[in-house]
Amino acid sequence: MIKVLHYVGVMNRAGAETFIMNMFRSIDKKNYKFDFLCTVRKKGDYDNEIKELGGEMFYVDLSKKSGVLRHIENYNILKEDNLTDYIKDKYKDIDLKVRNENGNVFLNKDVIYVILKELEENNQVVYENEKFNLK
Repeated sequence: MIKVLHYVGVMNRAGAETFIMNMFRSIDKKNYKFDFLCTVRKKGDYDNEIKELGGEMFYVDLSKKSGVLRHIENYNILKEDNLTDYIKDKYKDIDLKVRNENGNVFLNKDVIYVILKELEENNQVVYENEKFNLK
């Protein structure tokens, strides 16, 4: 099964969100799983339908004062949408790709693995019930 995590503000009826939902409705749910990482803690127009279709909603605070970005920047992992030299050197044998297109940052699974591993090593994340949680 291919898992896709969509990074959005809130799942309201807008251009990109509607496009994602049209794809979600038509994909083979046995082969693909869509989940949503939302940066706004507000109920979106599509939230109920996402859950009915088998998707999960995750919420994070990405403000500079708290949340995921604070943890990632404090532990010298990402800075201004790029991996730091420290991380590139430490994990030089892993294919780490960060792509920024029109302000949207895309991380491959290896980058996500490295971020979670670094946060775990710095005792900033807990893995319980098959989910990672920030401390």
